[in-house]
Amino acid sequence: VETTEVNQLVEKTVDYLLSFLDTNLQCELASSHLALLDSLAKLTNSEYIKGKVSKTAAEYTKRNWQTGEGPDKGNVFNLQVAKYWTYYLDNTADPLQAILHLYDTGVQDVFQNKTKDYANETYPTITRATLGAIYQVALQTITGVIRHETYGVTKDKDSLLRTLTHTTDILLRAVNPLKTWRNRTILKAVLKYSKPILDHFLRHGMPLLDDCFRRKNLECLNIIKTLQVSTRYMHVICNSTKLDRGDIALANYVPLLKKSLESTVYRVEAMLAANNCADAFWMGNLKNRDLEGEEILSQSVVDNGDGGEEEEDDEPDAEGVEEEEEEEMDGEEGEDGPDSVKYDD
Repeated sequence: VETTEVNQLVEKTVDYLLSFLDTNLQCELASSHLALLDSLAKLTNSEYIKGKVSKTAAEYTKRNWQTGEGPDKGNVFNLQVAKYWTYYLDNTADPLQAILHLYDTGVQDVFQNKTKDYANETYPTITRATLGAIYQVALQTITGVIRHETYGVTKDKDSLLRTLTHTTDILLRAVNPLKTWRNRTILKAVLKYSKPILDHFLRHGMPLLDDCFRRKNLECLNIIKTLQVSTRYMHVICNSTKLDRGDIALANYVPLLKKSLESTVYRVEAMLAANNCADAFWMGNLKNRDLEGEEILSQSVVDNGDGGEEEEDDEPDAEGVEEEEEEEMDGEEGEDGPDSVKYDD
């Protein structure tokens, strides 16, 4: 069978299946509908068909799913919502831009509203109960996308820089709201997927910034500043998780993530020094904080239980706990860019 004939057959089948879109009233049936459409899309390289799948998934994320007892909810529903967003992001033309829109339009709104059963107006499938599943899908998608965005001398550096900007922006939107509210599923997603994102930043993002710094220093510094805000609170999450000895599964993610966080700090310092900006980098004084921002005893004091004095470090170490008593990074800008950048993760 000719490829064109297969494509035409798949396209007609997809169009037929889409006629059932408005009659799907159960979340599980909608998930099966998307799975069938996605399987057909994989038979071709048609952007038209992928666009149809993405549009259908987006439609399902915007529905207010109901049962005979009221709004649909529970673990099964959360799983279906995760599938909707997975099919949407897998088939959309620009996954990173779609994730930015997801956080700006839906996720942050749910974080800001303290009502337990509040659902986002645009995406009723985004609630506090489904946030954990959505976090996992979004962060996992990022790791898959950036895996193909590797630095090289022949690569389009402007395109790579845009990808790096989107990635750090998403990470900020994912981590920053956790200061107000979070649950274990969200923390697990952040701890699990932040490491591969940071490792990719170190392996490919930093060489890109090295290359682009002299001609786009402001853009590069903005990426570093955005990442710094995220990594600062990641240190707090690591600290709190490590001290919660009842949750070993989460604590297992901490050592490797801490290593990536520290490597990021020192790699940024090296880049700034190489570009004659060493004076723009310094370590802040760090305080031990929990997830609520309250000062706590250091790990050594907790271990000894003797009420000894808390130790503070001038720079992060493998077991240290970092959160600054912070100053903002707003150095004045001269002719060549900002005079100073504070990066104290």
